[in-house]
Formats: sequence, C-alpha cells, structure tokens
Amino acid sequence: MRPVILQSLDWPSVIGHFILNFGTLELTLLELLKRRLSEENWNALSRKSFHECVMCLRKLVAKTTEIAASAAEWEPLLLRLDEVRDLRNHLAHGSLVHTFGEELKTCTQRLVLTKEFSFGLEETREVCFDELLKEANNLADLTEKLTELANQK
Repeated sequence: MRPVILQSLDWPSVIGHFILNFGTLELTLLELLKRRLSEENWNALSRKSFHECVMCLRKLVAKTTEIAASAAEWEPLLLRLDEVRDLRNHLAHGSLVHTFGEELKTCTQRLVLTKEFSFGLEETREVCFDELLKEANNLADLTEKLTELANQK
C-alpha cells in the first residue's frame, strides 16, 4: 500500500496527510500480524489498539526465529512506531494555539496537548508546523521500512 502524497503546506493538509498515512501504517502492521499469528491469536488481537498491536509485534520479534535474527533492524522501527502513535494521539486530541507577537504583527501557531486534559501526560506538549511536516514526511518511510521487514523470510 502506497502512502498518500502531500499536496499542500498548511496545518489542515499536513494533519490530514499524517492521519491518512498513519492509517496506512496501521493497516500494514495489521497485515503483518495477520500473516504471522494463528487464527485464534489474530481474532483476539484484530480489534485491539495500535499500541497493543505494536506490543504483540515486539513479542513476535523476540520469539520468532526468522524475525529475531534481524532484531537489530526491528528495534529502531518498534521505537518509532511508539513515537508515531504518540504524535497521532497529539494530533487527535490537541488544540491549535495562536500566539500573537507585539502589536499583532506576527503570529505563531503550535499544536498543544495539555497535561490537564490528557491522561498520563506529565507535561504540556507542543508541536510546531516544521516538526509536524517532517514527521508527516517520515511516516511514509516508516511504512515502507515496516513493509520491507515484514516481507523478509
């Protein structure tokens, strides 16, 4: 499955781009797990959260001989999956905040997720546009890497 190509450089477009490509990443993860798990285990996992699917993949990498042989390649990918999930949650539950400069001549925008409104978050987190754009572009590479590793024998 190919990632969605970014067409416009504004907040709504980049957020949409990220969310759509996150869906592609999640589908890739689910396809990998479906191929590797027994029908019983797959049925138990298929409606679980992205985080639970990543945890299942971690266990699979650790115990499956042919995957474990390339565990060094898998570990950075597994860490990135957790980071991407956190950013996806930030996008889904954050608020776009505008900060105006002196005399209202400049405006800075950030996507903010406050600790007061997010369970388990220890501090307020902010994402600037450049960071989001970079992560949105990196998401396609992550999906391709997951696909590549999943297709190894």
